[in-house]
Amino acid sequence: MMAGHSRIVGLGAYLPERIVTNAEIGAFVGVSEDWIVERCGIRERRYAADGEGTAAMASEAVKKCAADAGWELDEIDFVVFATLSPDHFFPGAGVYMQTRLGLPHIPVMDIRNQCSGFLYGLVVADALISTGAYRKVAVIGADLHSHCLEVPETSKEVAVLFGDGAAAVAMERAEEKHLLASDLHVDGSGADYLKLELFDNKRRPWITAEDIVARRQIPVMDGVKVFLRAVAETTASARTTLAKAGE
Repeated sequence: MMAGHSRIVGLGAYLPERIVTNAEIGAFVGVSEDWIVERCGIRERRYAADGEGTAAMASEAVKKCAADAGWELDEIDFVVFATLSPDHFFPGAGVYMQTRLGLPHIPVMDIRNQCSGFLYGLVVADALISTGAYRKVAVIGADLHSHCLEVPETSKEVAVLFGDGAAAVAMERAEEKHLLASDLHVDGSGADYLKLELFDNKRRPWITAEDIVARRQIPVMDGVKVFLRAVAETTASARTTLAKAGE
């Protein structure tokens, strides 16, 4: 197949039924509704039902994006799945999603780039299609955070920001360029500003009863540092992307 470009031809999303308002989460962590809106603009988030995992949510989003594109599911020939919360530590969530959709043998790439994972997925899919290696690619961004947000030890900075859901796009070959530019880079110097400490494979044993008591399996964040870094880096990256696109 000749090389070309890619374009997004379908969109799909899935949200769990349970709505968690600022009043509910604010009362839990001891802040007001206005405190939450002022700092992040969020007014509600969704929490998955018991037993509902990342792969299940992603499957529903893929079904919708394929339908929106006018594809049959078995026309998908590659999936890029971005998540930081797979159903299990390993294997990745992609194999469980693939089984749910009844798509045996197609390649599925799980990527772990946290908040930027979906953007990485778009760039990867664009490259796969543009080189002619694959024709129809689904890109997924899905996460389930609520399982660690309803415990007293979770900080308010983490608890108010995150929820559960999935989104997917269908991408295929195009004659003209639609994804005009991208700007991906990493600065690992701030990696510990937002992290989940366990599991730590460097340790022996890698998790202990004392770790559980100390709640080291709960995400931690330095909210001020994350905010300042995000504002500066996102602004700079947006300007770089616009310059690459000739804007």
